[in-house]
Amino acid sequence: MLQQLRFYYKHSLNDLAVNGRRTFFALLAIAAGVAAIVSLLTLGVMIDDTLTGSLQESNRGDIRISIRPFDEDPLSPEEEDAREQDGVVQEYGPFDELAIGQEGLETIQAWLDEHFPGVAELTYRQLVTGVAGTAVRIPAKDTVNPFTVPLIVETAKYPWYGDVVSEDGRPLDTLINAPTDIVISRNLADKLNAEVGDTLRLNSVNADFTIRGIVPTDVEGGFENIIGALIGFYYLDQQAMTFFDGGQVTADNIYLRLNDLSQLDAMDDALEERFPYLNITSTEDVRSQNEEVSDILTQLVSVMGLISLLIGGIGIINTMNVVVSRRRVEVAVLKTIGFEAEQITILFLVEAFIMGVLGSLLGIVLGWVLTFAIKGVAENFLAQSLTFRITPEPPLTGLIVGALITTIFGFLPTLSAGQVRPATVLHPAETPMPKAGRLRSFAAVIVVILALSLVAQPMIGGLLAAEDDGTNTTESVEPVETTPTSPDITMISASVGAVLGFLGGVAVLAGKMFTDWTHKRWPRRILRWLLFLVIMPTLTGLFGFFVPAVLFLLGAFITAGILYVLLWVVVIIIGRFFPSLGIVDLKIALRSILAARGRTASTLLALAVGIFTLSLISMLTTTILDEFERLIVEQSGGNVLIFASGDTLETVETTLANFDGVESFAVVGAHDVELLTVEDVSENQTITFDELRQRAIELDPGGAGPGYDDLLDFAFRAIDGREIDSNLPEFDFYAGRQLIPEDNGQPVMVMTANEATIALGFEVGDRLTFRFVDSDNPETNTLTFEVVGMKDGRGIDLNTGSPNYVPLDSLPPELEPGQLSAVVQVDEARLRDLQRTFNEIPGTFLLETRLLNDLINRLVTQFTAFPILVSALALFTGGVVIANSVALTTMERRREIAIMKAVGLQRERVLSMLLLENGIMGIIGGLTGVGIGALMLFLMLTQLFDSAIGDSIPFATAFLLMGLALLITLIASVLTVWGASGEKPLNVLRYD
Repeated sequence: MLQQLRFYYKHSLNDLAVNGRRTFFALLAIAAGVAAIVSLLTLGVMIDDTLTGSLQESNRGDIRISIRPFDEDPLSPEEEDAREQDGVVQEYGPFDELAIGQEGLETIQAWLDEHFPGVAELTYRQLVTGVAGTAVRIPAKDTVNPFTVPLIVETAKYPWYGDVVSEDGRPLDTLINAPTDIVISRNLADKLNAEVGDTLRLNSVNADFTIRGIVPTDVEGGFENIIGALIGFYYLDQQAMTFFDGGQVTADNIYLRLNDLSQLDAMDDALEERFPYLNITSTEDVRSQNEEVSDILTQLVSVMGLISLLIGGIGIINTMNVVVSRRRVEVAVLKTIGFEAEQITILFLVEAFIMGVLGSLLGIVLGWVLTFAIKGVAENFLAQSLTFRITPEPPLTGLIVGALITTIFGFLPTLSAGQVRPATVLHPAETPMPKAGRLRSFAAVIVVILALSLVAQPMIGGLLAAEDDGTNTTESVEPVETTPTSPDITMISASVGAVLGFLGGVAVLAGKMFTDWTHKRWPRRILRWLLFLVIMPTLTGLFGFFVPAVLFLLGAFITAGILYVLLWVVVIIIGRFFPSLGIVDLKIALRSILAARGRTASTLLALAVGIFTLSLISMLTTTILDEFERLIVEQSGGNVLIFASGDTLETVETTLANFDGVESFAVVGAHDVELLTVEDVSENQTITFDELRQRAIELDPGGAGPGYDDLLDFAFRAIDGREIDSNLPEFDFYAGRQLIPEDNGQPVMVMTANEATIALGFEVGDRLTFRFVDSDNPETNTLTFEVVGMKDGRGIDLNTGSPNYVPLDSLPPELEPGQLSAVVQVDEARLRDLQRTFNEIPGTFLLETRLLNDLINRLVTQFTAFPILVSALALFTGGVVIANSVALTTMERRREIAIMKAVGLQRERVLSMLLLENGIMGIIGGLTGVGIGALMLFLMLTQLFDSAIGDSIPFATAFLLMGLALLITLIASVLTVWGASGEKPLNVLRYD
């Protein structure tokens, strides 16, 4: 046995050396897939280190207390009552933002002193209410950043853990020594072209500030301040609040540092019990959350790395097919001297395994290099810096998976090697390569699926994990050693495994395989039938139960098979029926593609998969950005929004009326309201809001997203009174019409039609009675409006105003709005001049609507950069597979190329013919991948947007991606056919 293995090993090494060029391209295909796995897994380790590393720094303390977001985690009635009674959380500012005031801070501090005396120190971050301080400007350089995150803290204490250090190495507490000192982030400095010492101005703040330092953007990175990492942030000391209107304490985050960490769990539990309406986040909670995020990202990169390696497997199959075909005489000699078919198969499997090991080693090194190339994208995605670290798990995984997958994929081509007859030695040129047989191949495919499932299970098992049933809470944060799988999934996978085993057994019996030991012996024949029809399905059923990854692999193989057949048919149609237009080179290229249609289809499969994943993400991103841009323009009613306090409205109106370049404007006043009753005209009944809310709860279908009661609350929380002679927003109407100038002074309204209001039967003609919260006059605070229009609010609503609006003249003059603004349409050439004008008017804030689109662009780009990168790695592997296939085809056609050159064709002509042939392949692959991506995008758009689908699909992006597929194919072709096109004909004809 050992002697046989030694022979297999030496013979395989010798063959790999003899077939140097073929070996090189096979190793390259393996290395590309392994490099994707190693780079992505190494990146996953780096992400895990960052997310689960310094938890106290990430949390900015041992315990963080924050306001619970109502839209993510609504309070129960008991918690709402407790919040109102305690008075810790109050509403502040023009938008009624929730914050912890001075009284709340004192309550929390007193509770800490009573229950945990001397254990914890407290500091907090100031919430800036309204829009004050969000727009940052350097007057001397005429630069502005309209959206900025203010971080107003106690600089002597913040942060409790870690240091905020400027780029020149100075800590925050030494940079800010006066209320007018400010420190800004690097990304904000780049946008403002700012330097240390510049004078900076904040909107609605009565002071100028001096920049004392610039800090790296990632000092406030992570999920807690991801917006700041995108748009920029600055630090002020809390003494600077004297320059803000109001200037009262309004904390949105409180940070606790414990002197005795053994009290952490007890304090965490006690705080949650005492203040159930607040978010209490300990370092253990952060660990649990970050581990969950890290696991999700690790699963993502593992799946995409596995897909890349499976794509590389196509190159392995192509290489082994060529190797087996060219060595059929050698195989015939080995069988002549006594080798059995199984021994021949083992010989080639050993060669495939050695190729897998060598290719994986090369891929490990390449993967580490790729990690440096993709690290920056991951850092931008996470808004945190990542530290490169070599750990044993990624390279070991790459080595084991690469070697096993290469061996498994090499198994299919080696089946035909065992079918070579010894007589081939006598007539090598006249004997075609035998086929393995359909039944034998089918059984082999099932073996490959099961083997690949076993390899893939450790990498993708988490994707098939059982969903949380809601019994787990953040109180249990111990890491889970095993990932349980959903019972439904395990039963399905067990059933699939049993079916695969049964089909494999039928193929073995029908193909009369493994029959030597049963010859003319009925007991053994019966045992053979039982083995393959009963025992094998039972064993594979158990295999599927414990290895549910078989579902993923079976789906992947079925999908790949469908795509292969589709591409095979397309290649035949183009090769036979595409007109050559009298061009000889094109005719030869089409015939060459048709002659090698099997390999061409498999190569195009690798390209199409890579292009598909990249095209789907890219086109979806482009579509979303284009649709957001359209919605912002239509729903805002103008290209500028100006927010003003009540005493500056007259100044704003006068300025706009006299400003050259303002085409139109309309004043809008926002009012907080409560819906009291609805008079249903069609049913002739009046319904109270409480009754409506109860109906909404009963009608709620459940599922993801907000409930009908929440949607009902949102629909009637506010009303805008707006001038309707101009600058009305453009909406798609569910029913009714837009307001018209004739509605001035009339009690009519346009309401929002979302899933809840539609289900509850709201319709045009209903009369809605509201109480205006901001008014104390009982004669004017209750008003009734008739619904004349229902704007469709079921899609994406980017309207910056309230969900409903009425004519401004229909409201009593004494009814003061909570927020005043103006919607303005101004000549684009005068926008900067208008900006400068309003920068000089205190209490106003000018916002260009295009900047909203820029912000959305940054957000979408930030969150899609990483998936696009991962998809690009799969496309990179596809490009290597193309190079491998082209190289193999070129080496097989050396004699054909030599004959063309011998009859007078120049090197350039031969090269152009080969590039034309492969260019057609690139077009087919790109068209297929982009076409499938566009089809899936079409299906997704019908769920996301209500606009015309044809207007939403980004055809320009689609054509660019098809061009990318063509470019990748041509580059891969040039790298492999350049040398072959220049080889001398005599060398080829003499030795081939």
